[in-house]
Amino acid sequence: MEAFEKNILPLDILQEKLQKVSNEKRELEQTKNEIIIQLGSVDSKLIEPELIEKPLKKCLLIYKKTLRENRKQLLQLLIDDISIKQIDISRTIRT
Repeated sequence: MEAFEKNILPLDILQEKLQKVSNEKRELEQTKNEIIIQLGSVDSKLIEPELIEKPLKKCLLIYKKTLRENRKQLLQLLIDDISIKQIDISRTIRT
């Protein structure tokens, strides 16, 4: 805009650039509206806590009955990354 005000940029080039920006804005707004519609149409259902609690209790029971090495192996499969910070001689889990 400053280039136009200083008569460096011709009016037709400025209008062309403004038209391109306007078209891009319209396309982005259309994409945004489509995404909002898609998100609104997703059916979300409430899962009863009991449906989760029972299988988790069974998993915990089986976990407690397994050998230490198998527990370690299972945890390694479930946990992607563990960060440990060491302060002096003590170690704590960061994440």
